[in-house]
Amino acid sequence: MNNSSPFEEDQAFQLLESMIGMAISLKTFDEGFVVDLINKTQPGVAPGLDQHAKDLLLHRLIARHSVRVEQGALVTRHDWKPWLASRASSIDWGHWNAYRTLLIRMGRSLGVVDSIHEVTDQILELIGDPTEAGPWARRGLVIGEVQSGKTSSYIGLLNKAEDAGYRIFILLGGHTEALRQQTQRRVDEGFIGRDSRTLETSTKNLTSQGFVGVGTIRRDLAGAMSPTTVLRDFSRATQKSLSVNITHSADTTYVLVVKKNKHVLEALYSWLSHQLAVGEQVSAPMLLLDDESDYASINTSAEDTPTVINSSIRALLSIFERSTYVAYTATPFANIFIDDAIAEDLFPRDFVYFLGSPDNYVGAKRIFGTTEYSESEAVVYLQDAEDVFPFRHKQSLIVTKLPASLQEAIRVHIASIAVLQARGLTNDTSMMINVSRFIRVQDQVYRLVREEISVIRNAVQLHLEMYKRNTPNTELAALRAAFEKYLGELETTWEDIVDYLPTAVRDVGVSIVNSATDRRLDESQEIWDRPTRLIAVGGDVLSRGLTLEGLITTYVYRNPKASDTLLQMARWFGYRDGYEDLCRVWIAQDMAADYRFVDDSVDELRTMIRRMSQLRLTPEQFGLAVKKHPGSLLITAKNKMRSAVEAHYQISVAGRIIETSKLRSDPSILEENRKALWSLIASIDRVSTRETASSGRSYTAWRGIDKSLVAEFINKFVFHPEDAIFSQHAIGDFIERTPRKNFALWDVILENGELSPSHKLLAPGSTIEFYPPRRQMDDSRPGLFRVSGNRARLAGSTDVASAMEQEHRLAAKAEIPKPENGKGISERAYYPFLNRPLLMIYPLIKSENSGDSVAQVIDIEDIIVGVKLAFPGDPISLDSNSDVSYMINTVAQREWLTEIEELDDNISDLDA
Repeated sequence: MNNSSPFEEDQAFQLLESMIGMAISLKTFDEGFVVDLINKTQPGVAPGLDQHAKDLLLHRLIARHSVRVEQGALVTRHDWKPWLASRASSIDWGHWNAYRTLLIRMGRSLGVVDSIHEVTDQILELIGDPTEAGPWARRGLVIGEVQSGKTSSYIGLLNKAEDAGYRIFILLGGHTEALRQQTQRRVDEGFIGRDSRTLETSTKNLTSQGFVGVGTIRRDLAGAMSPTTVLRDFSRATQKSLSVNITHSADTTYVLVVKKNKHVLEALYSWLSHQLAVGEQVSAPMLLLDDESDYASINTSAEDTPTVINSSIRALLSIFERSTYVAYTATPFANIFIDDAIAEDLFPRDFVYFLGSPDNYVGAKRIFGTTEYSESEAVVYLQDAEDVFPFRHKQSLIVTKLPASLQEAIRVHIASIAVLQARGLTNDTSMMINVSRFIRVQDQVYRLVREEISVIRNAVQLHLEMYKRNTPNTELAALRAAFEKYLGELETTWEDIVDYLPTAVRDVGVSIVNSATDRRLDESQEIWDRPTRLIAVGGDVLSRGLTLEGLITTYVYRNPKASDTLLQMARWFGYRDGYEDLCRVWIAQDMAADYRFVDDSVDELRTMIRRMSQLRLTPEQFGLAVKKHPGSLLITAKNKMRSAVEAHYQISVAGRIIETSKLRSDPSILEENRKALWSLIASIDRVSTRETASSGRSYTAWRGIDKSLVAEFINKFVFHPEDAIFSQHAIGDFIERTPRKNFALWDVILENGELSPSHKLLAPGSTIEFYPPRRQMDDSRPGLFRVSGNRARLAGSTDVASAMEQEHRLAAKAEIPKPENGKGISERAYYPFLNRPLLMIYPLIKSENSGDSVAQVIDIEDIIVGVKLAFPGDPISLDSNSDVSYMINTVAQREWLTEIEELDDNISDLDA
């Protein structure tokens, strides 16, 4: 850019981007069309833009407006009857059209807006016709990935539902005041059309109130009543001040955004019930949307004494003659485990809908990779955090300094802001630091982070000019070193950003976000005034639902056992158009591996929904299928699975990936597992002809081995207690006792690594030669080896296909559709084509890094044995003959089903 100031340049750049974005969002386009549009529009709007800025603008516009959204997945009741097609032409879609226009003005691509339109039409159809004569009560569940745009979807649904005839809307906007305020703001903008801070509790003087969002597009539609505001949740005081009677105001729309709080929900129930005569119900159709529905809404107590939040939601629904409850969540496991036999509870008996994600969504795969392959510049593995914030610390922990890794992360964050400015972007930015659930510890970290920012700010403001003239400065040298270490691959150089550092660091504000700050917001009716350049220090309040705008840098060192808690901590998932290459996550290697595992579980859930939809199965059958597959889906608190935790668990093994993701590191147990392997090899080599393969992948195979030998090996093998699917000999007993004929004989595969002469070993007690595969292993936790490195799993993605006999492998390839994304065929696709189950054994050696020389000398005592099982069949099969059934032991309950930690260190009043 030429002589314009940075502020003027930013303003001009944004105006030009907005104008061209509006133009191309309304039509299909190619790159040439956008280039021509920039060249024609730029001289009059932003004459100071140089070619570099125009190229940046072209890249951003193409990326944003070329987004495509994958198709969603749905299961419904068999008696569901479509109604929308017959009414659509008679409905005035004014609210929806205003919201659609708002989305386009906000820069959403035409593809994304069209997808929201299609999805909200489908969900509107599912929630039911509001003009249908009552009584009726519907229950549904909408699943979307963390930070993937569920809010945009449900605000679109609110607008369409209002157009169709719903008149009362209750939104359970999370469990904290900060989260409720965030939801109220979005509802104000996207649905109500007025800033709720100016709204009265009557319809008088509406013209004096501030229009926002859809209200700036259609003022005539911005007349909804909102007894809640950004500043005020519903309360007893609100109840006393309201003079309206909603039972007699069916033509007025009422919108209430409330917390999941005992006192709030009781006040709302009291207000509604006091307007009714005995036995009377509100006749106006009501839609209740439960955001973060797996948190607090689930009954975790006995049915005769349900928890307060759960019973309060049920009570609210009972007041209405015609009502629909729709649960929204990214972690649906608790919702699916609700007992469907209890009609009054919240099981999604009418529908379960899995939202598709746009291809610009940055989720677990983009950040961490998959369990088959993981390599990402975005992830920085923590090595020194345990010394300062031990996983198992208590609130008495004293923190006197920040780990060097956190200091480095802060420097990278400051440099990232400068890069954004050099690119002409003025985004709000944020950094999240989540290292403790305890307020006292968070306070100490907050003070130290403030001091660190102060040191960087002083160095930049006082010494930068001299540093540019080669005067040494330790802090500025560290800042440059961090930039070049983590952002050195960018086209933007240190020289490009150095002049932006003063403005980058000047407005950075550090805020603490925990239960104490949230309580203050609630009690004082304050608004959380977030700095535009925020560093947020906190714990569990940061970890669910709260959106940190422009989140670039994350530093998280926590050890959540329940995987829905783990997923919700990922505030860094979402949309990062224009700065995805800057995003970094400092995290423990073990926790990153957990994210890959959980993401696989969610993928499995999505696949299951799609398959069940094709088979026209129902939500009840879907719930049953999930309960039968807890090996990878037992990822919520055990009290939320009250109905599923019975005397036994049944786990269907057909078509499922089962491998030792964690291995015992105790020397005595490693020796026991080696002995079990040598014994197996000796036994099966006496009864079967060995087969060797060395083309493409090397292994030794024995075909048609009796299941009793496999079961004996599995029962001898000592698994890690956190691999609870192997606990109490459940798998071994199943293998020996299953009546399925196609599980009677097995193929046993002994995997090889690189065929280096220095690695050739002889299995004791036999003549079998093998070459141990090398794997990097994370041994940071006592007693545990976790396979790490690029693949971060025991087996390779093609191992199952390679181990199949050739005729079956070729037949499978002929039948399996080729993936549209150009990637290889998924491992799971081969399982239905297995003619026999596979026992795949990996005699591993621990590699320090991926560059270890294959010439290193190894010994038989170095071997660490890993195991993978592959069972033929379909993973959604409800055939009990493929189920492992066993009692849950205390280890499994502790490790699989750990209670979710209370919100921060002492918030427990949700159900008080």
